[in-house]
Amino acid sequence: MSPTGTTTARSDGAPCASGKGVATDGVESPRPNVLLVEDDTVTREVVLLLLGRLGYRADVAENGIEALAAVHAGSYDLVLMDVHMPEMDGIEATRRIRVELPAQRQPTVIAMTAGFSTDDQVLCRQAGMDDFLPKPVHVQELAAVLGARGAPNPAAVTPVRGARDAPVYDPTVLVALAADMGAEGEEVRRDLIETYLSQDEHTVRAITAAGHDGDGEALAFTAHALKAASATLGLLALSGAATDTDAACRTAAAPVDIALAAAGLVAECRRAAAALRGAL
Repeated sequence: MSPTGTTTARSDGAPCASGKGVATDGVESPRPNVLLVEDDTVTREVVLLLLGRLGYRADVAENGIEALAAVHAGSYDLVLMDVHMPEMDGIEATRRIRVELPAQRQPTVIAMTAGFSTDDQVLCRQAGMDDFLPKPVHVQELAAVLGARGAPNPAAVTPVRGARDAPVYDPTVLVALAADMGAEGEEVRRDLIETYLSQDEHTVRAITAAGHDGDGEALAFTAHALKAASATLGLLALSGAATDTDAACRTAAAPVDIALAAAGLVAECRRAAAALRGAL
């Protein structure tokens, strides 16, 4: 059980009691204790599955406040920190980790978000983050972070861009993820689809409310979370629309433009949900 009250995972799906792994010669080799800080359910589930597949334990926090409580209560070598979260975001949480923890307990902090602009990278570095991991998270990049306690070269990290001709649903994305999961891959694929669909109406209501209120900040927040979760499942048109909406709402958009953007995003959500139901 983690300090935040969550269980941890390993490659066979059972709880893992320590941060050590077993090398091929039968001798235990040290592995980093990992804290995953992520508010989106689908992204969190995928990263936990990939961590487990790679043989690592991970505790979970769902926002910056929980992350601070976890690092004070436990000892972590590596923190996978979502940048945009409610209550306290990853930037502020990292600033406080750097101030509040003694030097000998400072973890490596890897920023996770769906696309890194130059401004994002500057803010992350100023907060004390060490490197970057793009979302959706793939097993190769995650393995590199775990192996080296680093991350891919930031120059190679590119944001997802809204492609007008992108397919509603690309099944090969989940097929590849299922293949990474081995024998349990098909069950994982179905579970991820069902998890996403269970949240769909809540997401649509949040988008609709933001459009009705002309609340660009709220719409951008929802769109930012949506673009990573949808890309993880191969919902490429929705991910592109969410990316465009996020960017548009960070400018001084008029209420009518926010309402139109929200309506368009809701329409893409409906198409994506229909495609996923057909894939079950």
